[in-house]
Amino acid sequence: MYSITLADGSILRNLELDGNNYISPEELTADDFDGKLSSVTIDDGEGYSETIADCVLYRCIPERGGKTRLIIGEKTEKMKQEDRNTELELALTELYEMIIGG
Repeated sequence: MYSITLADGSILRNLELDGNNYISPEELTADDFDGKLSSVTIDDGEGYSETIADCVLYRCIPERGGKTRLIIGEKTEKMKQEDRNTELELALTELYEMIIGG
């Protein structure tokens, strides 16, 4: 069984692996991952673990029996560039507001 530790320290336990999908025995929603994917550690339960920075939740699909199918992975380079562009736009907006406001 796999486990995934999110950036805030919360742990998803008893996950089954199906291809690149993790199946949780619990009902989860995308809100459960909000702000918690800056770093994710995946443990295979047999001594191997991998920490991935800057992740994204690609899928969070409810299944029968209260289970949830998840796909979590590293952001693509395009996604990372879009994040940097958004951060730059916000910084420029703040600078502009400082200049005209004061």
